[in-house]
Amino acid sequence: MSDSDTISEMLDELRALCNQIEEFEKDRKEAQAELDGTDMELSVLKSQKRKKISELRKMITEHSKDNIAFLKELNALI
Repeated sequence: MSDSDTISEMLDELRALCNQIEEFEKDRKEAQAELDGTDMELSVLKSQKRKKISELRKMITEHSKDNIAFLKELNALI
């Protein structure tokens, strides 16, 4: 095998590696974007949960005759 053949083969291998790297980077960016979206959704849901807990605590303490039972159930959900 000549030096030219060896160089050509190595260049082909390098091209293949570069293509693999590009694919992995593309997949990583897509996965990161999906993760960022998931984190945002999770943050919104947690915020909604905190707000709902606050509203429930206020309602239970102000209006309910069965405060203890409701508070126990609420605490079980938290």
